[in-house]
Amino acid sequence: MDQPVAGSRDMKILMIAPEPFFQPRGTPFSEYYRIKALSELGYHIDLATYPFGEDREIPNLRIFRSFRPPGIKGVKIGPSWAKLPLNFFLFFKSLFLLCRNHYDFIHTHEEAGIMGVIFSRIFRIPNLYDMHSDLAQQMVNFNFTRSRRIIRLVSLMERSIVKGSNMIIGICPYLEDVVKKIDPHKQIYIIENPPLKFDEHEGDEAQLRRLRESLKLQDKRVILYTGTFEPYQGLELLLQAIPSVVDSSDDVHFLIVGGEEEQIASLKALTRQLKIEGHVSFTGQRPYHEMPLYLQLADILVSPRIKGDNVPLKIYLYLTTGKPIVATNISAHTQVLNPEVAVLTEPEPQSFALGIDLLLKDYNLCQRLTKSARKLVETKYSYPEYLKKVKLCYQHLSQIKTKRRGNPSARKGELSKKHYSYRVYASQEVAAKFDEDRFGGPIGQLIQQKQEATLLSILGDFRGKTILDIGAGTGRTAIPLAHCGARVTALDASAEMLTIARQKAEECGADISFQQGDAHQLPYPDSSFDMVVCFRLLIHAVDWKKVIGEFCRVARGTVVFDFSPWGSFALLHPPYLHLKKFLDKKTQTYRVLRMAAIKRELRRHGFQMVSSHREFVLPLAVHRKLNSVRFTTATESLFGRLKINSFFGGPLTIKANRKVG
Repeated sequence: MDQPVAGSRDMKILMIAPEPFFQPRGTPFSEYYRIKALSELGYHIDLATYPFGEDREIPNLRIFRSFRPPGIKGVKIGPSWAKLPLNFFLFFKSLFLLCRNHYDFIHTHEEAGIMGVIFSRIFRIPNLYDMHSDLAQQMVNFNFTRSRRIIRLVSLMERSIVKGSNMIIGICPYLEDVVKKIDPHKQIYIIENPPLKFDEHEGDEAQLRRLRESLKLQDKRVILYTGTFEPYQGLELLLQAIPSVVDSSDDVHFLIVGGEEEQIASLKALTRQLKIEGHVSFTGQRPYHEMPLYLQLADILVSPRIKGDNVPLKIYLYLTTGKPIVATNISAHTQVLNPEVAVLTEPEPQSFALGIDLLLKDYNLCQRLTKSARKLVETKYSYPEYLKKVKLCYQHLSQIKTKRRGNPSARKGELSKKHYSYRVYASQEVAAKFDEDRFGGPIGQLIQQKQEATLLSILGDFRGKTILDIGAGTGRTAIPLAHCGARVTALDASAEMLTIARQKAEECGADISFQQGDAHQLPYPDSSFDMVVCFRLLIHAVDWKKVIGEFCRVARGTVVFDFSPWGSFALLHPPYLHLKKFLDKKTQTYRVLRMAAIKRELRRHGFQMVSSHREFVLPLAVHRKLNSVRFTTATESLFGRLKINSFFGGPLTIKANRKVG
């Protein structure tokens, strides 16, 4: 087995599969082997998929199923209207997973590629698009619609997926042509599906004999078809070829495995019309584990597909069976098959009948074809070769991730220094407009009043106490504290902000000491202050843990600070950040923190949380944009009465005291 990719054991993939995983059909089989390979290479995979299918036990795989819309009990092969609501809920299931977990890559299949493009741009995670088909062509192949508008829309979506994905896997060479027509420079890896493995289910002679007897196939040479019964599969062509075959070989029987009840009924009617019902048997859909027996039973395997460009998954399996193959010479087959490994015919009944008849009468030809077929599989389509291709693809994708990651300090939520407040506010122009931009107007004043009231309530009796205000800005926290009798020191990294704070303090007669400094390295001895407050800073700090460590170090008794918690609207960070920036252009990049991590860090420095307070449920950017005091007061009061703010409010203000003893 291939060695895991370097570093892959710590890497997580969100795979989005808009199919019922697992069901024994084409794309889910492809997804199964993709997951199996990635697991063997050391990656951890979270699979977001439809609410249908069987769970499969694969190491490093977790399956997350989307909500099942009422009235939808399954999804058929190919395009369907049921996929619209299913994909709607799959989108939000995937979004939820992205918000709750850290992923290194997004891996999408089929139409979920458009989700990958969107999520990649929002979360800045490389997206790999696993292309199983030409989506627009599938609309035609499955006779889904003749609407040019719908086909055009799907074509435009496919172009967006190809152009917006960082890398593409195609399951057959034809798809490389599709991609290159859209974007000649797009990186695409052609990774053909490996042959399905049935070794654990190989049947013995007794089982094979019982199956032959149950189907009444004693002394019959069996021509086998397996697969779906969609129109493009050419089942009518196959039935129309049978009269010519049985005329020259009366010991032949055609066994057709698969299909829905309505499809089987339609084809049975055709057999009666052709007067061949005695030479054809339909088994219906059979369990996956029975397929080895049916393949062992066969003398010849057929694939009469009449159109399409995607290589049928069964072709790779057929090549491994040691049974000769007859297939039409369309693109879907000739990308893998050639005259050295199979009999290829025109996609019309008489030609297909001649191909079958040729194999029935030439044993040596059958031997040559099957020997060449197995050699082709071993050299080009074996599972070890498949694993190597997947490994190479993800090694390249890892290089893209490294380039996109940039500054290592920005990884996993760490902000680079350019986002730290003194970098943003270290200009006279920004400092002069700060109060008006953030707290101007009725809504700004309301927000300030609520936060001020929260702080004073949490602190309790602090008259005569020494208080350090870290990230003091223009003094909006320090001045009220000084007016209430505290001895306040205001520290900020921006000299421009402190200049304005000093002017405001002088104008209102507040006695405050001002000092410029970095919250990561406070210029004070241990236990210098009775209390430390820190507002609107922790979420912008380069190293939030170091800031907590510093303000705990200089505090004798109490620390009070706020942050954006998981569990509020910030749960949707970073898409929520983009919304805030859209509503309020002055919004700066920030970090979302978990309560458990905050508590853990406080305990590490000898502090214990004693109270917490959540303020607003709706984002402050929304309140500012609507600019309605009545709306803000009414909605937030309602949320308070319903106790919703206890779970979803933000920012979250924490009070922690130093442990005694």
